[in-house]
Amino acid sequence: MAEMPIEWIHPHPKNPREQLTDIDELVQSVKAHGIMQNLTVVPDGNEEPGMKPSFTVIIGHRRLEAAKRAGLETVPVTIAKNLTDQDIQQIMLVENMQRKDLTPLEEAKGIQMCLDLGIPEATLAEKTGFSKATIKSRRTLLKFSEENVRTAFIGGASIQDFIDLDKIEDPKLRNDLLMNSIGTGTFRRDLEIAKRHDDSRKWMNKVVLPFLKQHNAIELGTPRSKEWEYNSYFYNGREDLEPVYPKDLDPDDQVGYSINSCGIEIYVRYAHPKPKPETEADKRQKCKQLLSDEFTRARIRRTDFIKDLKWMPVNQHETRKELLTEMVAFMAGWHSGLDMQLFRNIFDPKKKSWKAEEAAEQIAALYDQNPVKALITVAYMIREDEAGETYDWEGRFNGNSDKVIGNKKIYEFLEQFGFVMTAEERQLIEGTHPLYVKQAE
Repeated sequence: MAEMPIEWIHPHPKNPREQLTDIDELVQSVKAHGIMQNLTVVPDGNEEPGMKPSFTVIIGHRRLEAAKRAGLETVPVTIAKNLTDQDIQQIMLVENMQRKDLTPLEEAKGIQMCLDLGIPEATLAEKTGFSKATIKSRRTLLKFSEENVRTAFIGGASIQDFIDLDKIEDPKLRNDLLMNSIGTGTFRRDLEIAKRHDDSRKWMNKVVLPFLKQHNAIELGTPRSKEWEYNSYFYNGREDLEPVYPKDLDPDDQVGYSINSCGIEIYVRYAHPKPKPETEADKRQKCKQLLSDEFTRARIRRTDFIKDLKWMPVNQHETRKELLTEMVAFMAGWHSGLDMQLFRNIFDPKKKSWKAEEAAEQIAALYDQNPVKALITVAYMIREDEAGETYDWEGRFNGNSDKVIGNKKIYEFLEQFGFVMTAEERQLIEGTHPLYVKQAE
């Protein structure tokens, strides 16, 4: 053991402990009592004549840093000679392990350094006291980015969390858990959900895809051409269902499949497409579309009536104007209760969009020309928002819909100013239109 100038000594670049903690307290101790335990150093072996000696510390990195900060010029050292790189790495790792100074990530990196230098796992386990299972679990951390691992540990993640995360084979699922879940209170729940999806995908890849390829099915890109007709679906999580190939195919028919997050869709491209009989669902959809067209035509009639109003008397009143423009600006804003598409249809169908202040200015201009019509227009737009289609998903009249009352109110409002309902409009709001699907007896 000898006293050695600090300027001769430098830290080892591969010290397993990356962060030197609690240095300030150690500095105060060194100032009061000096270095109580010698550092272990090795000669660099590259000294040239006339140059100062150079040594690398392998035990005592914290003490060396504290001595520098305390202003010491020399420190007590033990010079170790004839050590290989394997010996040095193993000594640093074991020394830090015994002091329990390393984080799990630092342990993992130290273990990997030793293994990379050719130290057998059994020897490493004997020297460090780590079991083979512990060594394996630490090395699991190195499969993930250092930044994500550190962040997760700060959030409360455990080594077991990373071991379980590593069992998720789907890269997208695993990366999503790593970036957004591990280290949070919802990780175990998110992991269970991901595991179920992962198991289902394994089944898809192991059973369903080989089955489809065996039958010469091809994977379809997006978008698909219209000639591919949907046939069936394999859901993730339904390993109890055996794959069933589409039946009654001609030799020239082609089967395709498309993979999504929920499973696999099966499509068929028929060489000789056969006309399909109209189903009840088709009929309902057709009726619903025709009803929608009728409601659209009725709304256009109402809107055109408001646009064409010309006989309203002029009665200027500045206070009314201010209140009106303020109301329109509010309704056309972020929390909108004003249908801006309807506004566009009334004032300028060619203008693609209206800002809140533009809508207010437009109403103000109309108010200057005819204040009563301006008030009626705004009142109409508010009432129109409560009107609409009154059929359910099957195309039946829905008498309980709020739109039924809204439709009656809008027509009562317009009739005050001379609007005349058509027979079709009356049937729509009363539920007697022939396009409504009849209620089952």
